[in-house]
Amino acid sequence: METLAFPRELKDFKFWYDAVEEQWDISPNTVCYWFYWTPCGDECIVGRLVDDPDMGLMIFEGDEDWNLFLQLESLNPQMREWKLGSSDEEAENCILVDRKTKRIFLVPLNMIKWDPKHLLALLETLRGMNQ
Repeated sequence: METLAFPRELKDFKFWYDAVEEQWDISPNTVCYWFYWTPCGDECIVGRLVDDPDMGLMIFEGDEDWNLFLQLESLNPQMREWKLGSSDEEAENCILVDRKTKRIFLVPLNMIKWDPKHLLALLETLRGMNQ
């Protein structure tokens, strides 16, 4: 089992940006999004930080296509060790996708706060990590 450092960039993570964003209905004004698994209903949860031109920054979270999560897991078997949730356990971590930089990070779920400004500050910190 690998040692996990948080947060960290997932440079070798296999990911289909266009297909995922279409399947999970990620809108063009989404700044970043994150995903994990919940045992409550056995669902893939996807959260979004959206910059709405009329309402400003907002956070949304909801269940999405779980098959896509499982496909990503089959491409990236290391996901099983990242505590992203399962049918039996709540998630401790999530995968966060920065749409601007196309960088992907493993982040503790408790760092995703329901405060858009906090989340934007976290994203800026992640963007400043070594590339």
